[in-house]
Amino acid sequence: MPSRKQGTSHRTYPFKQAHPALALWAEGYGWLEIGATDMSRSLVRVLDEGGMVWEVGERAPSLAAAMAEAENAIAALLRDEFGVRTLT
Repeated sequence: MPSRKQGTSHRTYPFKQAHPALALWAEGYGWLEIGATDMSRSLVRVLDEGGMVWEVGERAPSLAAAMAEAENAIAALLRDEFGVRTLT
């Protein structure tokens, strides 16, 4: 991903358009992990410096469904715990 330089316009990437809460999380609160690993069978995990914040588990029928569930959960977390009202 190209770096943002001061004075240049901010590009909106398709991920940010589709998942604004997850993009905001990754830009300033923590990170995302996608895909099952040896340590976790969940498709999507949301973490911060303290560890796991949210995970979808194995119940999601697809990655798209897991991402949608993660988006909704993190949007609610950002709103309720961090006071973020606008995600765009």
